[in-house]
Amino acid sequence: PPLLEEWEAVFEMLGAMEASSRPPNQLSYSVAIDACRRAERWAEALKLFHEMVERSHAPDSKTCSQAVYAASQVGQLEWLVEVLLYLHAQGVDMDARSFGDVIVVCSKAGLWKSVDSAFRLASQVHGPALKKG
Repeated sequence: PPLLEEWEAVFEMLGAMEASSRPPNQLSYSVAIDACRRAERWAEALKLFHEMVERSHAPDSKTCSQAVYAASQVGQLEWLVEVLLYLHAQGVDMDARSFGDVIVVCSKAGLWKSVDSAFRLASQVHGPALKKG
């Protein structure tokens, strides 16, 4: 049989982990999301990001940035802003880059309410050094 695409192999790996006594963790989800990004499998990347958050695995800034880009590719930016707000409420430490990515992508899409929400949260997290331009 032909070799599986990398992203398909990663999904198989996650399934095998789920079936074993070692369920997927933050690292395995991050690797899987990155494989989906490289294969331009945006919907699959977002599905994994959603699953990762539901299972209380805090994404790192790189994974958040990949999710922002994936969400922009499939028109799910407003959902992503809600997820980022949720992550903040759960105490996940989010860097300025994650917020900046959301603000830039949402502003390009004309989602001004989402831009405002992300900017307000970024201002709370990163203080007065962050200024609205």
